[in-house]
Amino acid sequence: MFKWLRRKYTLEVERPETAVFHFDKVDPVEPSPQFGNTGPEGWGFTLWGSPDGEEFMYRHLLETFAKQNPDARLDLPEWSDCEDLIEGELVWRSQYVWVWYETVLSHIWLWSAKKDVIDSLRGAMLPLAKPS
Repeated sequence: MFKWLRRKYTLEVERPETAVFHFDKVDPVEPSPQFGNTGPEGWGFTLWGSPDGEEFMYRHLLETFAKQNPDARLDLPEWSDCEDLIEGELVWRSQYVWVWYETVLSHIWLWSAKKDVIDSLRGAMLPLAKPS
């Protein structure tokens, strides 16, 4: 009975190879709980994407940073088209850094329990993010 109704058509979207970075600003490092208003105390900073930026630029910035810094280790979930609310981790200078990015709200939040780790990470990421 109506086999054609059971067919599933899926649109496969290739993962972008690159994205143009459009970050409007990078906040200073500030004391903050890991999840903004809850979680363990630590330090973090936010990279704010421009409204005209590409949604893939958040993942691409993190992956490019990890490639350019062989001592960094990035762990993110597998890419999916239109991804949002992505949680991962970055090991920077042998220390754990929590990564959270939201493509819809245009930002990346990086957090560490250690201020010196997040300070050095921010300094290392600034040249790549090129805020306006």
